Amino acid sequence: MVSSTTTPTTKDQRSVSFKTKVLVRRIMHLSDYTKQEVGACWYDRADMERIKKHAKYTLKQFRLQKVGVERSEFEDDKLCLRGLEGYMEREMIRKLRRRYESIGIVLAIQNQ
Repeated sequence: MVSSTTTPTTKDQRSVSFKTKVLVRRIMHLSDYTKQEVGACWYDRADMERIKKHAKYTLKQFRLQKVGVERSEFEDDKLCLRGLEGYMEREMIRKLRRRYESIGIVLAIQNQ
């Protein structure tokens, strides 16, 4: 049973709270699913292509908005960058730099 609790907050403290009403949903066991239902739980190749295409479109729109080329769908809350942060230029450069630094460290240790 989850109860509602809230901790007093100041600027430096964080709080956690829970709803007093708990919603429980029953789910079927995997062995009770048909083969079609199990298959429907997974992305197929077309789904993956559509997801990648949408992610690329979202990043392109973000870049266009960032340089002020055109009004973006971000302003209308139609697009969201959540989960795509790692594909933004600054983050990609940071990841590459860290990867090469790591490779350099491993190679230096192997040469000792």
